[in-house]
Amino acid sequence: MNSKPKLKIPTERFDVVLDVVLLAFVLAVVIVPMYYLNLLPDKIPLHFNMKGNVDNYGNKYTIFMVSGISVVLAVSLWWIRRFPHLMNFPVQINEANARLQYLLAIRLLNVINILTTSIFLIIILLITNTALGYETNIYNVLLYINIAMMFVSMLIYFIRAGKLNKNKS
Repeated sequence: MNSKPKLKIPTERFDVVLDVVLLAFVLAVVIVPMYYLNLLPDKIPLHFNMKGNVDNYGNKYTIFMVSGISVVLAVSLWWIRRFPHLMNFPVQINEANARLQYLLAIRLLNVINILTTSIFLIIILLITNTALGYETNIYNVLLYINIAMMFVSMLIYFIRAGKLNKNKS
């Protein structure tokens, strides 16, 4: 087994900006359910089918489970990025390409973390607005756009990782 070099990748200004954006989304997934809790009926939608119709209901406090999962996932992904040498890569990692490949993977993880947390926020808004009888079509559209952005981010990563590898070999 070929071990990857262990490098400390310094945090750059762009990474700090991504961290601030992530923090804003994490705060939102905690604050929004607290704000809406007293306005919500006792039973709220918990699951939607592919057409956006509610197909399961539950207790209004269940919305905090969505927030909790989001926060745990966000913190976990934020923490994991500190160990790029343990990640899987689409290219062979060596001393020559490790720094740039690690930086690229960390950036992808940051973007995926933001997009994932924003998906949870959209789901929370979809649940609360559906429960309150408001129009929710925009949230369905935002979910699909967000998911598409996740796939586009991964595609960009794979293309850039391949190009970086060709330049370093």
